[in-house]
Amino acid sequence: MAVGISTGESLFDRARKVAPADVARAHGARLRRAGTKRSRGGCPLCESADAFLADEQGPIWHCFSCGETGDAVALEKELGGHPDRTAAARVLAGDAERVVLQRERRVRTVHERPIVDSATVAAYIVERVVPATGTIVEAWLAARGIPVDRVSAALRHLAFAARCPIAPWREDRGPPSIMHCPAMIAPLREASNGAIVGVHATYLTSDGRRKADLGCLPDGRPRPARKMWGRARGAACFLGDVAGPGPMAVGEGVETVLSYVAALDGPSRPVAALSLDNLQGRALRDEEGVVPLWRLRADPDSPPITVSEAGEVHILVDADMRPIEIRCQLVRRGRRERVRIDGLKRSEICAALATQAWRRAGAGPVKAFRAPAGMDFNDLGRAR
Repeated sequence: MAVGISTGESLFDRARKVAPADVARAHGARLRRAGTKRSRGGCPLCESADAFLADEQGPIWHCFSCGETGDAVALEKELGGHPDRTAAARVLAGDAERVVLQRERRVRTVHERPIVDSATVAAYIVERVVPATGTIVEAWLAARGIPVDRVSAALRHLAFAARCPIAPWREDRGPPSIMHCPAMIAPLREASNGAIVGVHATYLTSDGRRKADLGCLPDGRPRPARKMWGRARGAACFLGDVAGPGPMAVGEGVETVLSYVAALDGPSRPVAALSLDNLQGRALRDEEGVVPLWRLRADPDSPPITVSEAGEVHILVDADMRPIEIRCQLVRRGRRERVRIDGLKRSEICAALATQAWRRAGAGPVKAFRAPAGMDFNDLGRAR
């Protein structure tokens, strides 16, 4: 009788040891080395330039634009549309011939049609913006229920681009080859007085009352009306004097932050982080890429944006996040398994991580405020 030899590892355990960077490349992602253990490049899910970070010698990938994260199996599941077991099997199979053909095709495409990088698009936008005051940015904020007269000081830190490119362009064709739209521009800086390292664009209709319809991406999905250009990680849009009076109000979106500070009786120091990672940072994972939710700790290597000795800080946590699946451990000595985390639990995690980071930076008191379930602070402000 034949005797099988068990390795003690399941199909999923073995698949999760495959570098997610290799899975991303197999689906056409163009990545470059970012240190010795990771690679970076365009996200194969949302196509945001330079937003995707994947381990070469570990289990985790993450996109700083769309916020998706996971291991090699999760990435294959998202990109291929497969159920869990099929995705794990495909990760282990490798499908080498397809990968080689795709890499050759990508090399030819890059050679024939070089595309400018995200930083080039950001620089192009910055050179052409004007102050937001008196532009359709005011109409956009008013349409979102934000009283413009109560945020006039913050408005001076925003900009307006009458013709903002919606995508990068081929080097041999230039910006005129790309569709342009009006946009509210939030400049991104690592410090309030620092240089602009990127921009966040909210594309608007010609009257500013709605977000623009930008058509579809090559895969048929709607093109998002919000887009980061340049470098976003570790940067934020400072909408006031960080040394001024009142609490520092830190939230993800411009509209969230302005809705909150417009409702305050006194002065404040608003800051828009413009991504969940910049607001909360990342949770510390163990050597297998598992998040111990029973003892949640911030990852010191992936911190959120903070300001040293900021005084009183109000962290604004939206409660309209979509559910995600992560590998976690719910209780001490509990099972390590893939668990669906709903929007409310995600908001709790965000509040805990952000609070830890700001206290570590010397701020105090630090208070986290969460919008009602299914809402962000802009929804709350409009409902009042």
